[in-house]
Amino acid sequence: MTIQSSKFINFTLQFSILIFAFLIMPLATRAYSDVNISGTMIADVTPENPAPGEVVNIRVTSYGADLNRSNITWSNNGTAFKVGVGERVVNVRVGTAGTESAINITAVTREGEVLEKVISFRPAGVSLLWQARTYVPSYYAGRALPTAGSSATIVAEPDFIDAVGARIGAGNLIYEWTRNGNRIESASGHGKYYFEIDNISSFSDEKIGVVVSDISGDIIAENAVTIPLRQARLAVYEESPLKGTLFERAMTGVFDMLSTELTLRSEPYFYRLNLSEPPAINWSINGLVANPDTDNPLLLTLRQPVDKRGTAEIIHTINSGAGITQTLLAVPITLNFMGVQTRF
Repeated sequence: MTIQSSKFINFTLQFSILIFAFLIMPLATRAYSDVNISGTMIADVTPENPAPGEVVNIRVTSYGADLNRSNITWSNNGTAFKVGVGERVVNVRVGTAGTESAINITAVTREGEVLEKVISFRPAGVSLLWQARTYVPSYYAGRALPTAGSSATIVAEPDFIDAVGARIGAGNLIYEWTRNGNRIESASGHGKYYFEIDNISSFSDEKIGVVVSDISGDIIAENAVTIPLRQARLAVYEESPLKGTLFERAMTGVFDMLSTELTLRSEPYFYRLNLSEPPAINWSINGLVANPDTDNPLLLTLRQPVDKRGTAEIIHTINSGAGITQTLLAVPITLNFMGVQTRF
């Protein structure tokens, strides 16, 4: 066998494998049926998987007929809603979940040829809810947001109605999950309506998508959500014996200590919770280790010296060395001791 023939055989084998791989690749799914009744018209539908009540753009073309000079009639479930010469594009709103919308397109050419197509939609919907496993204070009105290295859970809530009007349960559907455009095989499959992601990127937001279908593959819905990446932070507040924690203002910069005693409370925001060991909580005063409250190390009580003036720089950190190192540093606080007088 010559070198040239060997190369040809290898090339032929590789080409055959490529063709075979192409043939076994799954086709892109779409949530509508497209049937030519007479003649051939090609429809471009956007989006291919419309949600209930969504507006769909339909554009028809034909290689065998001049549709720009044809009289075209569009009907929705038997009711005409657009008629005219060259009317090749429409926007139509599909119905509620499980409601069929049959869009009939009839084109009559100048030569009298009739082309007819029917596009049927049975829309379904899916909502995506997500929750990051990070800490926020109990009073915080917002949601816990993900930070680098943290985890999150995404739950799909499908709105699927079958042909007889019965709702299809989330556990009876097929889910295909993607993360930043990559299909996650281990998270996809029958009944897998939730997706847990770990080690959230430290560089950009996470985009999570899902395509949901029934067992027959006739009802399809898709959705995607972007989970924003945030920076964890540490705030320090004054703890008042009468009013409680003064959350309306975080302590930063320089403060005059007007009373003999002051208690500080720290609160981390968006600190990741998937830790194998508790974090180290550290306070220091002018570079020296300070001892926080025995029961709650997030509290530090300061007592100023009597009849003396001076300053104290308060440094506070929370640190975890488990997994991806996470260190939060509060904005330094400088306290001015005002020299409170001794009272007899």
